[in-house]
Amino acid sequence: MKRTKTKLIFGVLWLAGYWVWALLTLAVVVWLLDWGLGGFWGYVIGAGCVAAALGWMVTLDRECRRNAKIRKNAAAPDDAGKVPPPEPEAEQPAGSKPGILRWSRLPGCLAVLMPLLGLLVIVFNLFKAIDINQDGMAAYEAGDYEAAEKHFRAAAELGYGAAQTNLAWMYANGQGVEQDLNAAVKWYRKAARHGDWSAQIELGDCYAEGKGVEQDLHEAVKWYRKAAQDGHSGAQRRLGDCYAEARGVAQDLHEAAKWYSKAAEQGDAEAEAALKRIEAE
Repeated sequence: MKRTKTKLIFGVLWLAGYWVWALLTLAVVVWLLDWGLGGFWGYVIGAGCVAAALGWMVTLDRECRRNAKIRKNAAAPDDAGKVPPPEPEAEQPAGSKPGILRWSRLPGCLAVLMPLLGLLVIVFNLFKAIDINQDGMAAYEAGDYEAAEKHFRAAAELGYGAAQTNLAWMYANGQGVEQDLNAAVKWYRKAARHGDWSAQIELGDCYAEGKGVEQDLHEAVKWYRKAAQDGHSGAQRRLGDCYAEARGVAQDLHEAAKWYSKAAEQGDAEAEAALKRIEAE
């Protein structure tokens, strides 16, 4: 009974650990391959995580099938209806016994180590990108836009959202680079996907005004809403404007008043004035 309980506990812990590993691997792969955190080596390690995970799952499947076949053969009765005792394992030549790092376990070792290596790359590049972005901000404040653009680009290519927003701003305003609204939208979108609220607002403005992208009021509302739900007054006011003026959504003065009120509570004077106009109607 005690042995069965121990096996059950071990099985539950192993299953929990497997799912923790699976979720960690998925997160690391998304951060490295989809978000681009880690630069070139991030893409390499992300691809390695996928390959190692697939290799491990194939290995586990083969081992499970082999063990099931062994148990089935061991439990099969003979012609007399008796179950024969298990045959002793054949002796293996010296040096041929499998060790901890035998080939069948190598995919498992790689599958565990690759996500951890990916996390190290992400953390290292995050701190590196923060420092580079700060250097870019210092250069920007000093009026050296070309140096600022180089710093922002280096940090942006490591997947740092704030640097991506700063680089997009440089492209949108032609500071340190030739003005390119398409490139601005590209970098605003990258930063917005990373959750940078200022990029979400700027990207919404681009869609609302058709700057660097075809005008799409529905898409503008989508990005305003993301930033507004995170509590940013500028986005809340813009979303209120959309509901008040039926831009990208059906007109709904009650919903407009709701978002104006949220923005006004944070001191947004334009939202407060718009709210008074709605209440006066």
